[in-house]
Amino acid sequence: MQGFKIQESEIIRGSQVRALLASVVRLLRVIVIAALTYGFLATAFRFFPWTREHSRRLLGYLINPLITLGQAVLSYLPKRFYILVIVVVLHFVLRFIRIIARELERGRIRIVGFYPEWVQPTAHRSMRATHLRTIPNEEITIPNSVVLGGFVTSLPAREPGVALHTSVTIGYDQPWRTIHMLLIDAALRTPDILHNPQPLVLQAQLEDSYVKYEISVYTNHPLRMPYIYSGPHANLQDSFFEAGVEIMSPIIHGLRDLNHVAMPDMYVPKDYRAKGFRVERTDLGRDGGGKGISLELVRAS
Repeated sequence: MQGFKIQESEIIRGSQVRALLASVVRLLRVIVIAALTYGFLATAFRFFPWTREHSRRLLGYLINPLITLGQAVLSYLPKRFYILVIVVVLHFVLRFIRIIARELERGRIRIVGFYPEWVQPTAHRSMRATHLRTIPNEEITIPNSVVLGGFVTSLPAREPGVALHTSVTIGYDQPWRTIHMLLIDAALRTPDILHNPQPLVLQAQLEDSYVKYEISVYTNHPLRMPYIYSGPHANLQDSFFEAGVEIMSPIIHGLRDLNHVAMPDMYVPKDYRAKGFRVERTDLGRDGGGKGISLELVRAS
């Protein structure tokens, strides 16, 4: 006997249908046997004068309670019938919804526009608030007015995966192609990071004294996000140190020695020579009687 299916999910198994039908048949069997026994006794007692009274009593013992019960049920049903129907229907509707939700989470039932990752957050939902559990195992209560009035960012752990981003700032004296290669190498060393699609490196910003590089990687394990972020950061240090690249963002405010231009050596002319400096002493007492001295750096010609 086949069960009840929706797409690839078997809602009710064939064995459950057989068990239900067997129970119904057993109940009908008991009812039929009881009715036949009752009819046989009532009919047999009527054949003899001295048992006819027992036949009437037997009929009264069985029929009178049934009549009383039937009258009570009939008088009760008009008032409670709707409530009973609502309770029964809602009970089975909720059970059906839980089954569908479980199959949606497993991916065996697919609804266009509804991701399996939405099942659990949707089931934490109450009348006034939505309860979410974060990756650090913290429970956050969000009023439903905020949820309905804003937007929700989901993390569908499906192809091509969840995108993670991190960044590093390096000085202009390092070739950008080398930085790209080192960032990708550090990402591919990390477990749980997908090799396809490959990590993507972008030069996000060109600051005054350094370049901001941003790398995007993909994973199918968003719940391990803190560990996945830690992996590329550690591997990034190893890759840069092995290549002899210093991880530093030089910050220059108002003064730099200007002894050497901040450019990769391949772009510096071979005949380039850094210009020197001389230090001049200024006596503050010459202007208005002030005391003390100051040192001034003057670029030599």
